[in-house]
Amino acid sequence: MRSFPHGRAAGCQTPRDCLVAVVLAAFLVAGPGEAIADVKLPKGVGPVGQDVAGLRVVRGGVVAVPLVATAPGVSGSLEYSIFEEPKFGTLGEITIRDGVPGARVLYRPSEGTAATVDTFKFRARAPGGRYSSPATVTIVIVTPRPMLEIPERLDFGKVPMLDRAVREFTVVNRGDGAFNGEFRLPAPFRLETPGDGKVSVPAGGEGRVTISYSPQGKDGKDRFGWVLQENNPRGQILLLGERFAPFQADRGQILLEFDGESSERRSSLQVSNPGGEPIALTVVAPERLRVDPRQLRIDPGAVAELAVSLPATDVLEFSTTVELRGLYHSEKIELLAPAVPAQVTLSEPGTREIQFDGDYGKNVSGELKIKNSGGKKAFVSASVNPPFYILEGQGGQVLEPGGEFTYHLELRPDRVGLVSEVLKVEGGDRPILVPLSGHIVLPPGMEAPEPRREYPLNPAGDGGVTRRSIPTSYLVVGKAETERRTSDSVPVVEGVKFVSGDKRTLVFGWPQPAGGNWDYVVETEVHRIHEETKLPHPLWIELDSKYATVTKKGARAEAKIVGLEPGGKYTFRILTRAPDGSFSPASERLVFVTAMSTELAGWFRPWMVAVLIVVGVGIYALLQRRRYLRELYGS
Repeated sequence: MRSFPHGRAAGCQTPRDCLVAVVLAAFLVAGPGEAIADVKLPKGVGPVGQDVAGLRVVRGGVVAVPLVATAPGVSGSLEYSIFEEPKFGTLGEITIRDGVPGARVLYRPSEGTAATVDTFKFRARAPGGRYSSPATVTIVIVTPRPMLEIPERLDFGKVPMLDRAVREFTVVNRGDGAFNGEFRLPAPFRLETPGDGKVSVPAGGEGRVTISYSPQGKDGKDRFGWVLQENNPRGQILLLGERFAPFQADRGQILLEFDGESSERRSSLQVSNPGGEPIALTVVAPERLRVDPRQLRIDPGAVAELAVSLPATDVLEFSTTVELRGLYHSEKIELLAPAVPAQVTLSEPGTREIQFDGDYGKNVSGELKIKNSGGKKAFVSASVNPPFYILEGQGGQVLEPGGEFTYHLELRPDRVGLVSEVLKVEGGDRPILVPLSGHIVLPPGMEAPEPRREYPLNPAGDGGVTRRSIPTSYLVVGKAETERRTSDSVPVVEGVKFVSGDKRTLVFGWPQPAGGNWDYVVETEVHRIHEETKLPHPLWIELDSKYATVTKKGARAEAKIVGLEPGGKYTFRILTRAPDGSFSPASERLVFVTAMSTELAGWFRPWMVAVLIVVGVGIYALLQRRRYLRELYGS
């Protein structure tokens, strides 16, 4: 048992003091193991120790325990001693502080103890006097625990992709234990400070943490809930960031479209800068592709335009990628250039007219060379009226891209003098019209031929209407008065047959192509004066419902044409129309001739009948009178 004197002791002055001393001595004589601490002095006799409770100490730490006792009627300082040692810790020396009542002792939990509560007892006495009953000190042993405090959220704002934004915040440890943790954040967030990812904050201290945000991918938002300390809401932080491309193209694909004026394929691309800083871009594309400009600088909020084209000599289908390359971000854009449409032109562009001069009775030859300067196949056909003839290729042939073909022509003179016609070549974006002219002279000694009379074609056909066999000739969009968008997937009308007709109407039919709900358009050919050549050239115009009616009857369709004139020659063709508004190539040329009419005009018939009756009656009366006079006079 430890005792520490503090001040003077008081002697046995009264009988009460002696009685107390005797009682204490008796308990002391009882020897070890007796519950001396349970002895209670009479009230008012000696000092009284005060129990201590509610003290906490962290494992591995130390706590100062105040020892306090009161002694009524006792002057001076008291002496304190430990009556019962703690079981799970150790005590230091008891000390007093000048001018402060009581004493103090340091308690330290034993290393490795798992106890959560420890107690010890102390007593007090006046110097040389009697001890008080033992007072109990209860200490709660707690495990040291950090308690972090960090911001609730860290917002990086809008950051261009592959750029970098940095934010810093403070970690405060308000707990009684040190914090140690090792972390690795998921992309696009990164722990910059501490660089090794180990966050250490002492108890009651604070530390600085730096995080970077480097977004990548498409436009969007990033968020991550970072938990530094579990089971601690104030030890969690929400990381936020919004990513966007430092530049934006107005579309993800560049489609080069054919320009009929320049024969080039062209397009443009607009690139905008939605950020707050100027950007510089380099355009990476094949040399085959013309790009203007190849270096772009775009101010914040501005838009730059990129012109892309292929030269007119480049006609084949082409695909590639155009890369917009910036400092932190690059973007590849697909480019498609469909093949240039078939372009049938003259091999010798300066050809204005082909001359055929010769003698009557001898055929005169000539030729015309054409080529396909487009990037797609061309189905080419040519037509001309007598006395000019095409020796080969009139029925049509296919010209590959870059291919050429020569038409061999012949003038078969059927009269003496000047002759002229127009050769029409179809298959490109517009027909080629070449004037043909000839000067036919009569050789010496030959008599001039009799003038040739023109007769209707087969005037005695069935129903007054006949069909003339004409070679197949397909026309493409742009050859008619009405421009049409054609498609190879829309079937061509074939197998047209005469059905019925008279001198003013005509009906012909054809089997409906399979594979769709088709409609049909009927066009007729007229002749107009060409502005350049001043010669008549054919033009196709659509017949409206006033003149043409198409009806569908099961697997067949029929067209009824009205408003025809007797003895007229008419040329038609039919186009199939798909539900999407696209058309097939035209059918073959259909030529019909109506028979001559011998009927009299409607207003003329009643007057003629009346005149004939009057004339007949007059003649009959005259004959009767002559007969009467002859009988009368005997002559």
